[in-house]
Amino acid sequence: MVDLERTTHGLLVFLRFLPEFVGGMVLYSLYERGLPKWFGHDATFWLSIVALPLLEWLRAPNGLMLCALGLVLLTSATNEGHPTRLLNAPVFAYLGKISYSLYMVSGVVMIIGFIVQLPNESSLYPIFMIGLSLPLAALMSPVFEYPARDWLKQFSWSCGRRVQLS
Repeated sequence: MVDLERTTHGLLVFLRFLPEFVGGMVLYSLYERGLPKWFGHDATFWLSIVALPLLEWLRAPNGLMLCALGLVLLTSATNEGHPTRLLNAPVFAYLGKISYSLYMVSGVVMIIGFIVQLPNESSLYPIFMIGLSLPLAALMSPVFEYPARDWLKQFSWSCGRRVQLS
């Protein structure tokens, strides 16, 4: 049996990311529909922030960590209190701008790490991941992601209607 939580190479990495991608779409759908008012409170935000390192310290399974991360994302997006000033700092705004590209290149960087035989347990692994992922995402976002998004905006994506390309 393959342990997907510990797999860091090949097609299995993408199979591992697929539920995360679907989870992200579900979170966005929840956000778009509106969340209860208490999601925007400072206490909810700080509790979600504290939950992540606590779960990591307890060695919680990845699925639980992803749920906690989803809670952090939702409480961050809906917060209307003091953390908003921190979250709107230029560095976090930029990371938010390139976040999708960062997400997309991270799998490729993990595969590169496997190819160069850099073990996950190595102290260089986080430096490698961040050091390669950030510049790649910074390049991908303005060169590919945003132009593609802008191009796609010209089409109507309603279900049941055909999109006419010229």
